[in-house]
Amino acid sequence: MQPGSTVAVVGCGGVGQALIQGARIAGAARIIAVDPNPFERETALRNGATETVDPGVGRTGEQVKGLTSGRGGDVITVGIPPLDARIDLPATDFFRAEKSIVGSYYGSTQVASGFQVFPDLIAAGRFDAAGFITHRYRLEELPRAFEELEGGEVIRGVVTVA
Repeated sequence: MQPGSTVAVVGCGGVGQALIQGARIAGAARIIAVDPNPFERETALRNGATETVDPGVGRTGEQVKGLTSGRGGDVITVGIPPLDARIDLPATDFFRAEKSIVGSYYGSTQVASGFQVFPDLIAAGRFDAAGFITHRYRLEELPRAFEELEGGEVIRGVVTVA
């Protein structure tokens, strides 16, 4: 993305929150966080999102188009889908609206060298790693930690043994 771009992040769990911070660091002018979970949308705003979309209140695409010019752009997929997953899209969308889809594996970087960027950004105060930790648990609270994680109440939790 280029500085000044508009970015929509669909899915604002831990990885989505990192993408939001990355878009902020890269100079996105607008960052739209799309998630059905109010807690994740609120956390996204704290991590740099400028607007949120709740897919539960209407068609997600139409809501995002209403916040943007609604034309073109790149879809960057993050994560590994199941082996049998398929994408079914109208082919004319790619020509008329100048859209593209790109896969990303580990941010399309060399892991050994590229991951050094994170501690550098954290040390410089530009990437808020602590902002991902929304809950802290004692070891005996581990069952509750998993319940809250599965219930969408936690972005990242830390379990302490002492």
